[in-house]
Amino acid sequence: MSLENQLHTLRDLLKTKIESKFKTTTTSTDILNLIEELNSLIYSKFSNAHIITKPAIIQLTISEKIYTAAKYLETVLLEANVNCNMKNGFTTLIGKIDDIIIPKKNSTVSLNLNPSTITYEGSTTASASGYGTIKIGTTNGGSQIATGNGSASGTYTPPSAGNKTIYATSSGNSTYNGASNSKTLTVNKANSSTSIGLSSTSINIGDSVTITVYGTGTLKIGTSSGASDIGTLTSSGATLKYTPTTIGTKTIYITSTGDSNYNGASNSRTLTVNKISTKFTNASTSVSKGGSFTVYLKDTNNNTLSGQHVSITAKGTPQGSTTEYTKTYDVTSDTNGKLSVDLNLSWGNTTINFSCSYSGTDTKYKSCTGTYNITYTS
Repeated sequence: MSLENQLHTLRDLLKTKIESKFKTTTTSTDILNLIEELNSLIYSKFSNAHIITKPAIIQLTISEKIYTAAKYLETVLLEANVNCNMKNGFTTLIGKIDDIIIPKKNSTVSLNLNPSTITYEGSTTASASGYGTIKIGTTNGGSQIATGNGSASGTYTPPSAGNKTIYATSSGNSTYNGASNSKTLTVNKANSSTSIGLSSTSINIGDSVTITVYGTGTLKIGTSSGASDIGTLTSSGATLKYTPTTIGTKTIYITSTGDSNYNGASNSRTLTVNKISTKFTNASTSVSKGGSFTVYLKDTNNNTLSGQHVSITAKGTPQGSTTEYTKTYDVTSDTNGKLSVDLNLSWGNTTINFSCSYSGTDTKYKSCTGTYNITYTS
């Protein structure tokens, strides 16, 4: 048997003998008896190595390790005897005997992260190998990710973005000390998305549209990228109303700031703002000489339009004539949207055609026309 194997055998025998003696409180006499028993045990294995109570008589020729073990055992036991503290002696002796008889070798524990850079909500596989129990965790000595004997592997999904330290530890074994290692896992913010919902993509000037926005962090809504002139919201799915002040095609932008886990993002939607449609209503059907032809100008929602200029052209052939006469009037609507043309024509009884033309406005109202035939009597 090799010296190393003999040393392993001696270690196991010594530990067994000591553990059996220290299960209960031991007296001074028991200590001396234990020393003699250990003397006999070592002598049986190595005939020229002794543990004795007088260091001057120690004889040792086989190994400096045996000499160190003998001296250490004797010193601990004698100190325990003097202090009458068996429990402390036992704890010290058992905790050190492996290192004294057969000193352990230093070891390393490997740690690999695949990949070592991920984005939030992503995962990495952490694997480690070494001697004894292997633990992989997010704290030094922890096993939150994986544990195993000789090797361990597990999937880790970080709870947040930012650099994370991953730890690997090995407990070691009878030959090797434990070890530790760590590596940094880079967790980048994940990309986010934003979206805009419009209650309508086409409205009339003066009307409002409801905007619903979705995103992460603070949400800015504006008429240019990054602007917040329409409003600012702080929760995804929130809504606000927007009433454009001019006609035309509007681009509505949303910009999100993101948060600790997500990057910001932007998006846009197009809104068409139209002029309001107009119409003529309630035109006269007959007019007597000295009376007035009337018609009303309204928008599509039947709101009256005041102060608007309308061209009204009257065409007719006087009674007994073959010549058609035309007369054009420039009329302004009153506060009720009413347009009036006073008729004092000496045309006799005839039919007059009225053509009404409204050009609309540049910023609000669409144009409209209307044609009406009335019976005129004079």
